[in-house]
Amino acid sequence: MGWEFFVFIRVIGQSFHSLGLKNLLDRPENSLLAIPFFLVLTPALLFTAIAQIQGVLIPSLGNHAFLVNLAGNVICNSFNYLLNMWLIRRYDISYLESLKASLPLFAAFFASIFLQEYLAFETLMAIFVIVFGCFLLELSRFEAKAETKDMGSLLKRFFNGLMKSGWFFMIPYLCLNAIATIFSKGAVLAGPIEAYLGLRYLCLSFFFVTIGYVSFKWAPLTGKKHLEKKAQLAKHQSFTTSFFNAGNAKAMLVGLFLCISVAGEMRALQLADVALVETLSKASLFLILFGELIYLKKSLNKLRIIAGTTIILGIFAFFLTS
Repeated sequence: MGWEFFVFIRVIGQSFHSLGLKNLLDRPENSLLAIPFFLVLTPALLFTAIAQIQGVLIPSLGNHAFLVNLAGNVICNSFNYLLNMWLIRRYDISYLESLKASLPLFAAFFASIFLQEYLAFETLMAIFVIVFGCFLLELSRFEAKAETKDMGSLLKRFFNGLMKSGWFFMIPYLCLNAIATIFSKGAVLAGPIEAYLGLRYLCLSFFFVTIGYVSFKWAPLTGKKHLEKKAQLAKHQSFTTSFFNAGNAKAMLVGLFLCISVAGEMRALQLADVALVETLSKASLFLILFGELIYLKKSLNKLRIIAGTTIILGIFAFFLTS
């Protein structure tokens, strides 16, 4: 089977994964540190078990190239996951996923530096169509709030509100994501996919539970946090009961879709260039736009629909030229 099939598997998993995360993070009682822990715990247990059954887990620990790429990916994703959780809680998921559609540009840039993977001019033009769709989507955030239908007023609102844009947070996310994907490609070329995913998510789960514990014990006792700390002490709430509760643990179900997504992604990275995989993966936006409308009960304005359509057309053009 071609790499396009595995990207399709990733698109399905990524769409349900993003919508499920948004649903959980829209509930303020759920922790921004506990949710990623339970999210990665599912693939950590699943892929580690598979790797152990296959007998490839322990031998992989002696593979230097494999471990270097594993460490690089874990470092990037440790910060990237936390940033992603915060972004999902702050913005609409279709808006975020459309911003992420510019990831192929970052992936192509870093892949050309580290992996010497280069794209044809026609393919780069298709990527720019996708980025233009992202611009339209950014504009759509202000159309819903605009008091007039005048495009000049709309553009003014756009530039006035740019400082509040998700781009300021998305750019470091995209850079880390692109570099993490390059490390992933290096790891799956150097060793077995199951061992890589199992070890990656085990490391991430340890990181998140450690950060959660440190945050609970040594958070600054000022302002609202001080009141929350006093309330916790008054109820004799421990770290265990605040972190390991049923609300946060629901993220393990979302983790099943993460398993599907990353399994498809890793296999595709074995067969195709990083930028190709990341660009075609943005087809998940099509499903997310409708999922947000039906499942999350969000409204879509006309400009957002046009933006999403532009991005999908850019993906289609990219597919034809690659």
